[in-house]
Amino acid sequence: MSYEYEHSPDSKILIRTAKGKVSFSEVLASWDELIRDKKLDPPVIGVLNDFTYAEIMMDRETLDHLMVYFQSHPKIFERIKMAVVMIHPENIVLPVLASQNYPQFKIRAFSTVPAAEKWLRLND
Repeated sequence: MSYEYEHSPDSKILIRTAKGKVSFSEVLASWDELIRDKKLDPPVIGVLNDFTYAEIMMDRETLDHLMVYFQSHPKIFERIKMAVVMIHPENIVLPVLASQNYPQFKIRAFSTVPAAEKWLRLND
């Protein structure tokens, strides 16, 4: 598994690209790194999580743990939008469940990067 990070030209969107098999502990460690390194601070309005070439090794239980983690950082995760780009049907259900069960977080699943970026910039 590998993660790559980059900001959009205007620095408002953090693009997080993952490749390979991604475990829950790797997902959590990545969020920890972003918070520790202040990569989610303004002017960032959203995170584009590109998992097009990744297989997320998570289930409903680990999703709930991730949402508890987000709840422990409300100043960040209630402020930003999180777009998740996935093509594996078994993975798409995770952001859908998150958006339905945790409405305080702005999370949506997409099948393309341009659609995800458009949503992140909506109402900007």
